[in-house]
Amino acid sequence: MTEMLITLIGRAGVMKLRSGKTVNYGGIAIEGDTFVYYTGKGLREMWPQDPNPEISEKTKMLRNMSREELIAGDYINVILISEIEAILS
Repeated sequence: MTEMLITLIGRAGVMKLRSGKTVNYGGIAIEGDTFVYYTGKGLREMWPQDPNPEISEKTKMLRNMSREELIAGDYINVILISEIEAILS
């Protein structure tokens, strides 16, 4: 699984967790036995498809936040690789 996740760094898609939950992801990094990714919220708000000036200001603010702040705000998540059941796209 780790080797496949490496190919997902810098890409967005959908994954199914062992809990049964399906989540959007934007791969950031593999760190040991964890997968670091942008959540659906993080993808939508930090990497908008059609930014307008208001969104751009928020995007700039978010991109300057620390990793800890982004995790606390549910823009980034870190999970154990073993929690991932399947990469759906």
